[in-house]
Amino acid sequence: MPCACDSAPRALADNLPAIARMATKKPFPYWLDGTESCELCTHPHAIGTERRCAACDRAACEHCVTVDRDTGEILCHECLKEEEAG
Repeated sequence: MPCACDSAPRALADNLPAIARMATKKPFPYWLDGTESCELCTHPHAIGTERRCAACDRAACEHCVTVDRDTGEILCHECLKEEEAG
């Protein structure tokens, strides 16, 4: 006599394509939609996540800037090197 539990996994497997067709595509979150590109590394980033250098006013992504913890000043890596050298 077959067990009732043997038919349950097969019923789920047969139902998966129907469920996949019912799924709706959602837009990507704004931080994954690269609408701007970083002037330093040229990688795309969302305009809401860009940072502006306090010294040269260059737009950059959050990976290409350094934030001074004491003052809160944001500097791109190039301006930071110039500040440290001079």
